[in-house]
Amino acid sequence: MLVKKRKAPLDSNEETKEIHKKRSKKELRAEPKKDIHVLLAQSWDPIKHNPTGWWISEKLDGLRAFWDGKHFYSRLGHRFPAPDFVLQGMPADVVLDGELFSKRGEFQSITSIVRSSKSGEKWKALKFHCFDAPEYKGRFEDRMAFVQALVAKASLQETKSSFLVAHPHVRCESVNHLQTELKRVESENGEGLMIREPGSAYVPKRSSTLLKVKSMQRDEFKIVGHLPGKGKYTGKLGGYLCTTNDGQEFGVGSGLTDVQRDAPLCVGTLITVQFQELSKDKIPRFPIFIGEAIDKT
Repeated sequence: MLVKKRKAPLDSNEETKEIHKKRSKKELRAEPKKDIHVLLAQSWDPIKHNPTGWWISEKLDGLRAFWDGKHFYSRLGHRFPAPDFVLQGMPADVVLDGELFSKRGEFQSITSIVRSSKSGEKWKALKFHCFDAPEYKGRFEDRMAFVQALVAKASLQETKSSFLVAHPHVRCESVNHLQTELKRVESENGEGLMIREPGSAYVPKRSSTLLKVKSMQRDEFKIVGHLPGKGKYTGKLGGYLCTTNDGQEFGVGSGLTDVQRDAPLCVGTLITVQFQELSKDKIPRFPIFIGEAIDKT
């Protein structure tokens, strides 16, 4: 049986890390939130949805970002403090939707970079993978052609910025094609796939025109306690005690690094957890810690 444990007092090193973490959160929320509405995906149901003819793209393991023509914002409306050299390489007065991304498996690193105004040169490790232009009129294909033209234009500028990239899409030939692509991406440590209905409009809400396809599931859960470490982790964080929306508690220990065990997140923090499936009791099976969910509620 899992038992909640009150967080132990922080030593001087942990206290310093805690102060920096709180400063980063304050920086992310230092100004009024912007009212952001983005297209959100539903889950692919092989019984309901025939993917043939739809557009396939990789589901990136980064941070969703909305470019309003001047700044990047999270889907919750918090401005990401990008440095000037990034902002100057982006098209002005154009609204774009995409993902701030570096490479697979770097979700925590990406989160750390975009949340702090002190990241500076670290932004050079990122790119903005644009997968839509919300305010450009027309079909999805028209909007992506517009994005590709923006990328081509940016590459001709004096700065020759490559921060903006058009996220690649391929036509789905069949269900077998979709499953083959999913297997390939997941074998390379990718999160999964997204499929987009051809000719679809950009609807700023959850829509069946955009579907996520993956074997493993991900969701956000609140930390309600800390679990003590055992063996080589004695005296450190063993895992997080989390709760589902139904009030079911479960532990998450896999996926934590030694550094993260030395500086645990606070109770009440929302984290992203990857898991195989839900049990009969609606509890995630084989949960793995992915990172703090700074852009979710």
